[in-house]
Amino acid sequence: MADLTGKRVVVTGKIAGESRATAEDKLREAGAFVQSGITKDTDLLVTGASVGKTKMNAAAGYGVHVIDWNDLWNGGLGLTSIAEPVVEQKATSTPPAAMLASHLSEVPAGDEWRYEIKWDGYRCLAEISNGVVTLWSRGGLTHYGEQFPAIKAALAGMPDCILDGELVVLDESGGSSFTRMHRKGEASFIVFDLLELTGTDLRGLPFDLRRQALEGLYEKRTPERVALSPIFTNGDALLQEAIDKGLEGIVAKKLSSTYRPGYRTSEWANVKIRCAQEFVVVGWMLGTNRLSSTMGSLILAVNDEHGQLVHCGAVGTGFTDQQRDVFAGGSMFASRDEPAIDVSSWAPAARKAVTWVEPELVVQVAFQRWTDDGALWHPAFLGIRDDKRVDEVRRET
Repeated sequence: MADLTGKRVVVTGKIAGESRATAEDKLREAGAFVQSGITKDTDLLVTGASVGKTKMNAAAGYGVHVIDWNDLWNGGLGLTSIAEPVVEQKATSTPPAAMLASHLSEVPAGDEWRYEIKWDGYRCLAEISNGVVTLWSRGGLTHYGEQFPAIKAALAGMPDCILDGELVVLDESGGSSFTRMHRKGEASFIVFDLLELTGTDLRGLPFDLRRQALEGLYEKRTPERVALSPIFTNGDALLQEAIDKGLEGIVAKKLSSTYRPGYRTSEWANVKIRCAQEFVVVGWMLGTNRLSSTMGSLILAVNDEHGQLVHCGAVGTGFTDQQRDVFAGGSMFASRDEPAIDVSSWAPAARKAVTWVEPELVVQVAFQRWTDDGALWHPAFLGIRDDKRVDEVRRET
């Protein structure tokens, strides 16, 4: 395979003789940084069969070079000829990664814990270097700069640092609403951690010292649309307030916890009031009655412990008519003949009713609970997650 050192690469379509995960692993071995979605920083779109329109159109819009998997595997098309797209200056060559929280059903208690609201938006690591602001998604896959220019502008006056927080659109209760994230011009950046400051790495410090440094930094700079996430000492009281206000939940953090990039740790814990998480779309079905000519529901899946997609139900509520028509129009998906999930137990008529698609799109769905057979109870669509990779999607509760 050609040398892809330093290239940002997206894969689309079916790769003959390879699973998507294996193909992406081979790209990483060749030095590539594999992204799930095309951004203006993407260098290369690697295609297989049944290529979807969405990624091809995005590649054309950003001037991203497109190459067939077989040609790339054989070292062809002279990768040195790739035209570099016009991109925002990167603050570092290596994207920062976010520390992730485990999931608990009860609030951990004790003097060693502090508590925050669980914000419902896009996790974001903001990197400021010599006045250049880069807004990374939690795994470094996406830049949010074009989507949130006001946040970028607000942070440009900050000293060199890396901030961890959530891009949110606040609602009337003082909480945040993922369903409002399309109103990006109204977004705020809620900051809850400080990873680096003027070249000093703070990740090895305990949370309470990082928080002190963050508060000191914020006292000197109070940019518009940027706020500190409030911190509380009584988790039960905060959880009750979150219930009263209809918020998603709270986060508990140990004062002694160091910052472990990319790890899901028990020293941070999400306590959710309502269930909501991301799912992979593997197919869709036409609706009935009024919706008989458009999308009625999306077929959902999560990865099991072996990395295999397993069916967990369908979501048919929470969509606008426009969203249904977009999904039914075919621009969001690359279709496939065989499902990406095991449907051997399905009746033939049920299998035939589904339009199967490549497992490339991740969506956020709220639901009341999981059923005993691993399906969603009363799910509702919230939005598309372009900041999450398909292989990251696991059952969380």
